[in-house]
Amino acid sequence: MLSKEQKKKIVSETAALIKESQTTALFDYKSLSVAEMSELRDKLRENEAELKILKKSLATLAFAEAGIEVNIREFEGQVAVAVRGKDEISVPKALVQFAQGRKEVERVLGGTLEGVIIAKDKVLDLAKLPSKEELLGKVVGSIKSPISGFVNVLGGNLRNLVGVLESIKNVKEI
Repeated sequence: MLSKEQKKKIVSETAALIKESQTTALFDYKSLSVAEMSELRDKLRENEAELKILKKSLATLAFAEAGIEVNIREFEGQVAVAVRGKDEISVPKALVQFAQGRKEVERVLGGTLEGVIIAKDKVLDLAKLPSKEELLGKVVGSIKSPISGFVNVLGGNLRNLVGVLESIKNVKEI
């Protein structure tokens, strides 16, 4: 049994993690084995995220201390909180990647995005978004595309000029 001081410490540490997280995800971990929980923690660690398992009352207090009003007692099952992550989509993406081929994706209960509570379907939608690196690559490609086209057009003019000069040379040799 945890003392009141230990509980306060856990709540304040979790609240600090929730505050610094752009995205959190709540899910029911009841049916997961120890090996699966370890695999999930590894998947989250790859994305610089953490998994916090708290009693529902402590989790509700942690969210309240972080400035987010949510009653976690309303959720069925045992609730775990995935926090932090390297960007907004890393936590939901890690959960969905872990859950592929399993029923656990149905166990996502909801989450928060920048301090606002979001429903399960929004968490799953976040997981479908491309990563920040992919989006930056697409932006660079979009910026590069017109420049590449312009270079090709200029190169075509030079090729045509060389072709015309070659034709003139061939005509004068005859």
